[in-house]
This record gives sequence, structure tokens and C-alpha cells, in this order.
Amino acid sequence: MEKCVNRDIVFIPKSHAFYKVYIDDIFYVHADHGCIKIITEVGKFSLSSTLKRFKEQIDSPCLFKIHRSYLINVNKIDSFNNEFVVIRNTSIPISQNGREKLYERVMKLRSK
Repeated sequence: MEKCVNRDIVFIPKSHAFYKVYIDDIFYVHADHGCIKIITEVGKFSLSSTLKRFKEQIDSPCLFKIHRSYLINVNKIDSFNNEFVVIRNTSIPISQNGREKLYERVMKLRSK
């Protein structure tokens, strides 16, 4: 039997219910002490998980790790510099490795 999986959505538990969230509606994910906070267009969600596990389960090229504590949706970036990415007036730190990978990704987009 074939599994019916839509990779564009994820169901996230909150207040004894599961809410459908479109991957494209995720702004960023922040990890803090074994808990992740998912910031979306429809609200904030908290899960007991790690960034690594969340990224593996979602498996979306739009979600990009820029810091050990942050995944961002590259489609939601308003601006960035050497230290921060800004998404909806929130400054998110970039690690040196994350910055290099982000610049590589942006340069690939510019050359296409």
C-alpha cells in the first residue's frame, strides 16, 4: 500500500489538537533546551523536539539551518547581513558556517 504524504504540510500539536501548517507559512524555527518554537503566519507552536529531528521529518529545501539554534524559511527573508537575517522585524543570528552557506545559496539563485 502506498503512503499518502503531502510534503507541503505538517500537522503540529497544540492545545489537545493537531493544526495543519503549510511549510511555506513557517517563518523560522528556534531551538532552546530540548524544545523548538515554530513561528508561522498562523501562530506560534512549541514542541519537545530538536532542530535536527524536525528538519529530517519536514525535509523541505525551503528550511535552512543558519545557526545551531535556528532554521529559517529562505522564502521569508526580508534582509540579511554578516550577523543577522531579518524575518518580519525579528533579527535571527547567523553562524559563520550558516552565513557561508546562505551566501552560496543566494549566489546560486542570482546566477539562474
